[in-house]
Amino acid sequence: MEGKQEKLVRLGTFNTHNHSSSQVLKEVVSLFRHHQVDVVGLQEITEYSATKLCALMNEGQPGSWSISHVIADHCGNATLSRCPILWSKGVPLLGETGTV
Repeated sequence: MEGKQEKLVRLGTFNTHNHSSSQVLKEVVSLFRHHQVDVVGLQEITEYSATKLCALMNEGQPGSWSISHVIADHCGNATLSRCPILWSKGVPLLGETGTV
């Protein structure tokens, strides 16, 4: 396709295992930056940690990362994206015990 430039999107996933220490979150941000990810899916993350990761990703480049999260009980899933997240819908998947 002549004249059209392809854009690569780097997707990453990370299971935080419910860690919320500042040092661990800074190491996670370093990992994302090293791999130059554009979208990150996060599992087992608290709302605090998801919000903190987004803020850390925005350091030095304010407003460039957005967040969407689904938190059930004390942890859940989140998506961080360089592109604005205009709409999202969380669909909790319940196991046999009724927990996510």
